[in-house]
Amino acid sequence: MTTKESKKILIADDSVFFRTKLSDILTEAGHTVKFADNGKEVINEVKANAGQIDLLVLDLQMPEVDGFGVLEWMQESGDRGKFPVLAMTDAYEATLVLNKLKDLGASGFLSKDMSSEQIIFRVNQFLFP
Repeated sequence: MTTKESKKILIADDSVFFRTKLSDILTEAGHTVKFADNGKEVINEVKANAGQIDLLVLDLQMPEVDGFGVLEWMQESGDRGKFPVLAMTDAYEATLVLNKLKDLGASGFLSKDMSSEQIIFRVNQFLFP
């Protein structure tokens, strides 16, 4: 499922394996991908290039600053809502966590165990509403 319009996606995950897997899926679908391996790098990338990010796929468990910390920073800095954020994890799924993500400005949730087709469908829902 290739898109006609390439979008710029920032993938934030400390797992090289998962960053590579997700990058392969999204570039094959026609998107451009950039990486951050911790929350501090995400914050620096948003500070420098917020207008050039179409979607942030944000792992919740990362070193230095976790995904919740990134969302809190985005809220405090005024960067909330500049682009959709899909929170991603394989550890959390409780309703309480999903509500907290929504309150912090996450647009949606992506599970790491989704198939390639499910990931592309979910990402494209936010890129092409």
